[in-house]
Amino acid sequence: MNQATYINGRYLPSYEEVERRNRIRLSIFAYAYEFESDSLISDGDYDRLSYKIDKNRSTGNEKLDKFFREEFEPDTGQWIHKHPELDKLRALYFMWKNNFDYSKYLRIGANVYDVKAEEWIMGSLENAKDNLS
Repeated sequence: MNQATYINGRYLPSYEEVERRNRIRLSIFAYAYEFESDSLISDGDYDRLSYKIDKNRSTGNEKLDKFFREEFEPDTGQWIHKHPELDKLRALYFMWKNNFDYSKYLRIGANVYDVKAEEWIMGSLENAKDNLS
């Protein structure tokens, strides 16, 4: 697993972490568009982020790595319909849309997620346009 590093006191995420974050962001954008008819970003921004995805890079989650290798296509959002964690994407989408209080834990079904990690993801969602170029 790649390790994040610090240079001059500034955090630099690993390639694995950047890929994982981009896949999560893109998945939420695709979910919003395909299931909720909600364009969170422009088509051009979606396309730029989509083409940053490296289907062959490991993120440490074999189930999702396999899904992206086999199903992801950057030219369309139709792949999202086969995503193995649609329930999690739906929860993330609605948390973002409803300004969920990220300082607490959220119970979804039988799973408990540490929302601090999701806060980082959602914070990056709010600033996604700044990070696409």
